[in-house]
Amino acid sequence: GLFQNEYRQTLLRVRADWEKKAYAEALVTLRHAERGFFLAPAFKRARVELEKTLNLDESRGESRFMFIFFAIVASCTALAYILTRRVYTVKARKTPTGLALKSRPQPATRAPFCNAPIFLACAAALLLGAAIAKLAIGAVRNEAVLRETPAFKAPENTLFDGQPHFTGLPHFNEGQYGAIVSRTDLFYYIKTPAGRAGWVPKDNVIRF
Repeated sequence: GLFQNEYRQTLLRVRADWEKKAYAEALVTLRHAERGFFLAPAFKRARVELEKTLNLDESRGESRFMFIFFAIVASCTALAYILTRRVYTVKARKTPTGLALKSRPQPATRAPFCNAPIFLACAAALLLGAAIAKLAIGAVRNEAVLRETPAFKAPENTLFDGQPHFTGLPHFNEGQYGAIVSRTDLFYYIKTPAGRAGWVPKDNVIRF
């Protein structure tokens, strides 16, 4: 409810681009919106549905980051639980059970099932780390979406009709996602999550 207006406005922009057949621009809008924290799953679902209509099937590898992140979350949670049990076990061993025969035995300190402050601190740190990592990955990898464009091998020194002459490779589809690995004045070298790579004209690359 708090983010309903932002979600609606974003999808209206996407719909306007889609109706103009500016498919790459629409997908860029959704991918940029995915960098937000709370609405990221909703925007991802919308983006995946639109990519299916464009027959984009090279999204392998994009979920690797989330898999690693959840593995780290599970590991940290297990570690926090083990440390909590360890601390209370040591404390219980140091607690005297009775000072004298006439004194009533003191109940041993029992380890709780979980320690709320520790788990809350771990959760806050992990959520903050995930948000920072999500933004940092996009900045480091120079993410981009491509318009339908031919891909080329490394440029040669000779010119053909005023443009660098390349040996052609298959086309990249409209809306294809990739990372900018290298660049020249007129071209970007793009690599997709599935491993396809090639040089494409700079005007056909939409960075975000």
